[in-house]
Amino acid sequence: MINFIVSLLLGMLPEVLYFTLFLSFTKNIKTKRFKLFLLLAIGYILLIMICRYQLIFYLAYIVYSYLVLKLLYKSEIIDFFICSLGYSYLTIVSIIAFIVIPNYWVAFVMNLVLLFAPFILKNKFNKLYMLYR
Repeated sequence: MINFIVSLLLGMLPEVLYFTLFLSFTKNIKTKRFKLFLLLAIGYILLIMICRYQLIFYLAYIVYSYLVLKLLYKSEIIDFFICSLGYSYLTIVSIIAFIVIPNYWVAFVMNLVLLFAPFILKNKFNKLYMLYR
């Protein structure tokens, strides 16, 4: 039980927070942000319990995230690719951090820093999204 709580606080919630912020800044979402975070967190926790860190989990979470966006904001099909892009960055950063750095805790901290580093340029996200759209 303690392992689950630590995993929730240090792993799942930062990832969901990253994904919520990524979608909010990219799509310029101003309303229902907490609902978005809550629904993404619930989906993440349920999916991780069903298929623990398998490829199907990642694919299902991308589809789930798109469906949440569709439900809350009437999003377009292009948002599916935006969800994929955000999750791809998360995956690449995690792989780099844990392969390059041999110490687990240092890699973990580096992963969190790199995960939230793009938000320095958060004002550019929506401009790139509009250009992509």
